[in-house]
Amino acid sequence: MTRHGVEEDISREQLRVLVEGAGAHGMQVVVSDVDGVPLSAGFVMAHGSKTVYDIWAGTSAIGLTKGAAAARYICLLGELQARGYEYFDWCGASLPGISDFKLGFWGALTTRLAISREPLWYKAGRLVHVCLLRLKNVLKGH
Repeated sequence: MTRHGVEEDISREQLRVLVEGAGAHGMQVVVSDVDGVPLSAGFVMAHGSKTVYDIWAGTSAIGLTKGAAAARYICLLGELQARGYEYFDWCGASLPGISDFKLGFWGALTTRLAISREPLWYKAGRLVHVCLLRLKNVLKGH
């Protein structure tokens, strides 16, 4: 968001609280360059033993040129598979532009119109998702 000159709706502190509150249900993945500078980061949360939701992700401008986002997903998907998860919900893969990138990972896009049971962490993560959608709309206007 900073890269695009947009004021963040979610503070770093709020995101930190979400990550810490997730405990064993969450996983953060960071891709860094050889000097240890973070290029791309993401946070996912598990629901049960089969499904993982992509809650938050971001990549720096330099990371975009180096393919850091793709590297992050390749690493993440391999780790999730090794841990026995069967489903990965991209949470926003139906958005134009974003879907093209995400569908490049050979998954099947399934639209979910409603979720009948929301775990407590999902409600917290939904706030992050809504704020990111707002950011997308702001960026489209520029």
